[in-house]
Amino acid sequence: MKLYHQDSQAEIYYESELNALLLKFLPETDDDHHFVEISEFFLNAMKEFNTTRLIVDARDMGILDYESQLWLSKSFFKQIKSYAKGKKIIHATLIDPEKLMSRVSIANVKERLGEEVEGFDFLEFTDEQELRKYFLASI
Repeated sequence: MKLYHQDSQAEIYYESELNALLLKFLPETDDDHHFVEISEFFLNAMKEFNTTRLIVDARDMGILDYESQLWLSKSFFKQIKSYAKGKKIIHATLIDPEKLMSRVSIANVKERLGEEVEGFDFLEFTDEQELRKYFLASI
């Protein structure tokens, strides 16, 4: 894995074996402005590594506030779709099954996307090994 970005709240890696970007949120990611900044680093990494295969490890992430959810659905995912230019986008989220509200936040973002969901494969995993198997099998 190649480290692309690291700060106090997140790490972004490119994993060549999976041809995927990994965004790992660290415990106590709670600064919503910083969340947007981290997401923009993630988008830039997509372009640099020329991939549309995205993994978000949200097991240690808190609940996304309403404004962050809106920003994701109104801006971030549209930018990803624009960059992908018709290529299939795999967006897998690794979640902690015990954190119900994180799942609710993710579901709210997807619901707000509406028709923008076309072109995305949104997947959720609770087991990191299952996620890796999926990505290896889909290369």
